[in-house]
Amino acid sequence: MTQTLVQVVVENVSDAERDELTGELLAAVEGSYPGVEVSRLSPGRGTLDAGTILQIILNAGAVVAIAKGIADWLRLGHSVEVKIVCRDGTTVVAKSVSAPTAEAVILSALQECDKRQTAEK
Repeated sequence: MTQTLVQVVVENVSDAERDELTGELLAAVEGSYPGVEVSRLSPGRGTLDAGTILQIILNAGAVVAIAKGIADWLRLGHSVEVKIVCRDGTTVVAKSVSAPTAEAVILSALQECDKRQTAEK
């Protein structure tokens, strides 16, 4: 089964907020679908945070659940930008949108990442 790797970054907040929000987002999507691996990565050497980049490895069946998990987290009142980065570097940013619109944007981005990664094989 093909697995898709994406990274999710909370944008336009302070480093401390990004660290806290990344932890909350991790909790929101972790365990949302069987077989999904979610981990935190640091953006570079010398940072002391627990990791402000979420790396998600998912299969095609998990795409909808992960998009919903991120949108549900946004519905909790988090008015931040969320950046989705595909393995090939393709980037989509959901900003200044309602949670339902964000869910559609995120779902579309995850599906595009999955499609691009499947085409690489």
